[in-house]
Amino acid sequence: MDGSAGSAADKVTSAHVMAAIRKRFEYPGYVTISEFAIGGRRADAVSLSCYPSRGYDLHGFEIKVDRRDWLTELDRPEKAEPAFAICNYWWIAAPAGVVEPSEVPEGWGYLEFRKERLWTKKRAPRTEAVPLSLPTIVALVGSAARKTADDDEREAALRNEYLRGHREGAKSGCGHGYLEDRYKELNDQMTKIHDLFGIYMPRLDDEDAWRSIAALLELRLDNRRFMLAQLFDNALRDVDRVAANLRKTRDRIEGSFAAIERADGAHPPDEDRSSLS
Repeated sequence: MDGSAGSAADKVTSAHVMAAIRKRFEYPGYVTISEFAIGGRRADAVSLSCYPSRGYDLHGFEIKVDRRDWLTELDRPEKAEPAFAICNYWWIAAPAGVVEPSEVPEGWGYLEFRKERLWTKKRAPRTEAVPLSLPTIVALVGSAARKTADDDEREAALRNEYLRGHREGAKSGCGHGYLEDRYKELNDQMTKIHDLFGIYMPRLDDEDAWRSIAALLELRLDNRRFMLAQLFDNALRDVDRVAANLRKTRDRIEGSFAAIERADGAHPPDEDRSSLS
């Protein structure tokens, strides 16, 4: 199993592909084991079906994340034969760009790793596998047991680290007692504010009081929004009144000019009147 990534794989590692295999072939439907040795050949992963309805089939996986490594594998496909023989399904799992579907050997399936998932590009045919020998069964059970033991060990280590951090935090003043002291200190400060300035500050655990304060603040905010809306409406009405007054003034001026023009038309100039006498 190659741990490097080719340029076509966009820095995908074999660990990424292995995680996708575990996700697709996950417990309780399957028991998946990585790097399982069979007859001198190591399969990158095997998954044993656990549901009778699916059949107790064994899936084997070859993981490739580098194009050159895959082409080398194609030159010697017999390397996979010991693992291939005991599996009912045999898959090549690789990121997009590493394997061309037309290159997949007969009897193999192709799972393409893309977007953290495995997509079936070529379905593996089911084959009649060689019956598992007792040593192989023991190896499978042993690998599964080691994985369970490793998981338990990691969980225990995490638990111990959590407890150690909790103890050290308590010693350094960051534990439960420290929080209680800070809580009491804040409440005492609120009492002092009330005594000095006459401002009521509820206790931190007085949920009803804090809800009331929040509601009051929200009410004040709503009142301010209402006042701003009223001011805006009043301003618009003032603009409308000014515009109406301007229109009335314009109409008066235009009426005055019209009256002057009518008066000029009714009385001709003096020279015109003298010529008529």
